[in-house]
Amino acid sequence: FTNKNVQELWQKLDEDDRKLFDFNIDELDWDKYFYTYVRGIRLYLLKDDVSTLPQAIVRYKRYVA
Repeated sequence: FTNKNVQELWQKLDEDDRKLFDFNIDELDWDKYFYTYVRGIRLYLLKDDVSTLPQAIVRYKRYVA
């Protein structure tokens, strides 16, 4: 998809507004984003308890290695 409107909006913002409404996708920390995204899915959609996270990390490392 295109994000022409978002790009145009970003260009129209002055420096103060860019700091206040920081949505510049070029500066997004993708690793942090997906880490938070996946945890949110597990906790809020799948209703997994937080205590299951260490066990899941062990299983994940087994499959990645």
